[in-house]
Amino acid sequence: MSDNNENIDNLKTKDTSKNTNIKKDAIATKNLLIDFFKNPISTINKIYNFNDNKFFNYSIILLITWILIIFINYIFSNNIFNLLSINSILSNSASFLLGIAKNIIQPIAIVLVLTTILFIMCKNEKKSFKSIFSIVTFASIPKIIASIAFILTIISNNMTLYSILSSFSSFCYMISIILYYFVIKTTFNYENDLKLFKSFTVIIGIFYIAKFILSLLGITIY
Repeated sequence: MSDNNENIDNLKTKDTSKNTNIKKDAIATKNLLIDFFKNPISTINKIYNFNDNKFFNYSIILLITWILIIFINYIFSNNIFNLLSINSILSNSASFLLGIAKNIIQPIAIVLVLTTILFIMCKNEKKSFKSIFSIVTFASIPKIIASIAFILTIISNNMTLYSILSSFSSFCYMISIILYYFVIKTTFNYENDLKLFKSFTVIIGIFYIAKFILSLLGITIY
């Protein structure tokens, strides 16, 4: 009996420890986001140069949040709440699940494609995949904000608000592209602006080729 009680206590302690760690990571991620909004370039440099696993964990939290937002987008944009009935679920379950899969893979594909391109292009410099993954994820924050704005455009019936939010979403995408420029600058540590511009052009070009290939599979990245 005493052994069983000890095991139960150990399990409770582990669960409490896990919950505490999750809360700590959530708070730390929030603080890092505040720093990012204050000075995104400095934060990207900090994440990359520290090469700390905790930043990778924060980027995973951020990516999961993005996936959830994309999932909510899919629910609202396809009027799933109006279609949720036993008959419709049974008859459209395959297409419904496929649609969810294609949508939630978008943020993962965006981050992984760009990270992989950067990692391969600077493999001789022995850069950390996790560090590149982390800064690419944080540089995608404006795209996450754009996804939230997209939910609001679906909910709203006001055309003026729709136009404003659509323009704001486009603005966010442009900010992410600019941040990707600084991600590439941080990764390659270029002093020469011409070299940086050429690398940026090549990497974004490869990214858009990957985007085209994925679109043939029904997966849209942006």
